[in-house]
Amino acid sequence: LIDVLKRAESNVSYYNLESRVRGMLKNNYRQTPRIYAASGHPDELFHYFLDRKGTPGEVLYGNVLYRAGIGWYLELGYSTAISPAITTLAVLSQNGQQTFKARIGKTTNDRIELHFDGDAPDEQGLYKAPLAGLLAAQLAVYFDVKTDEKAGLQLAEQAWQEAGTSLVRAADEKDADYTLVIAGNAYTLTKPEDPIRRPITPVIRGFEAGQAGLAMDWLQHIARWEFVKELRNEYHGGQARLLKPNSIEIEVFKAEATGESLLPIEGEEVKLAYERQADGNLGGRIKIRLTNRFSRDLHVALLYLSMNFGSDGALLKPSVSKLKPGESIWTFEGKTIPLTYEAQVKELNLPESLTRLKLIANTEFFDVTPLLLNDLPSPIQTRTPGRLRSAGRKEPGETQDWITRLVTLRMPNPDFRAIP
Repeated sequence: LIDVLKRAESNVSYYNLESRVRGMLKNNYRQTPRIYAASGHPDELFHYFLDRKGTPGEVLYGNVLYRAGIGWYLELGYSTAISPAITTLAVLSQNGQQTFKARIGKTTNDRIELHFDGDAPDEQGLYKAPLAGLLAAQLAVYFDVKTDEKAGLQLAEQAWQEAGTSLVRAADEKDADYTLVIAGNAYTLTKPEDPIRRPITPVIRGFEAGQAGLAMDWLQHIARWEFVKELRNEYHGGQARLLKPNSIEIEVFKAEATGESLLPIEGEEVKLAYERQADGNLGGRIKIRLTNRFSRDLHVALLYLSMNFGSDGALLKPSVSKLKPGESIWTFEGKTIPLTYEAQVKELNLPESLTRLKLIANTEFFDVTPLLLNDLPSPIQTRTPGRLRSAGRKEPGETQDWITRLVTLRMPNPDFRAIP
């Protein structure tokens, strides 16, 4: 416990502290640590140790440890996947004064093996490594540049060089995941081949180094969001795997004054419709229930992936909940979830509102914290300054496994105007 607190300089939540101690003990002792919150207040587990305040935008680090018989490894805290684009990792001393270069080796359910070809850290020392690049999908970005915007392009290319391996340039827009439009003394992020170039974030006005850097920051954030959205446990083998997609049953109910009705999930999608509410606004309400249909206890998380590239773990309390066989849990502790007719859907004339629910189920405890993201600013707001590889790839038939499901809630825009 003291070792983890030293490594994190106490900048760690109680929830993450439990996860890290679990990871360390699992490799050395047959113990299962627990941290308890006051009855009815599971959110306290997400407070920082001794209620210290976190720093907005601070870098998320993982512990780098050495254990006899194992060697050097990066502790993931039961996070379950990493980006295949990352092959090396910077390992830092706790005070940041020393840096070592490590090659990424084999991954397991809770750690990544690290290999040092040159200087290696002291086996008794305290070390850490930034996690951000490991938790990002590779994003193909097309630059749509107007002929007279050379200054804007130059600044964007300079910022691109510092953006890391999660972003790759697309030579053709049809091959891109996102497009960066450089025109009119502004940077605009859009979906590729959108004929009217509707922004997905606020338009960044002014060709300055900081503005170009902000565009790359937002693209890196989107790469992390895409990582969460596409997260899955892939392995190869002929035998049946332990967990199936229906090991955790997901039920979505439409909530009305007269009662609740079960909505069909077809092709991992739920089709909804906005309805006029008592206050005159368009909206609706739903409830979601998860049920363990497996023969053993499962740990589950349900992430809400927003239109503005956020990933929120607050649907369940606690965010990772343990369900016994046959046991159910409701989102928001059984309260309804409001469906909001987002202003950006109407103002940007989007055909629909898309909300995604990412289910993660694991036979082992896992830490969902590295998968959580704040929303980016809405595209209609005025800006203020300022392929995946499983890390738990298991051969079929083993006693551990994890799965994911992505359910999309589609809500058509009732005011949508088709573009001729």
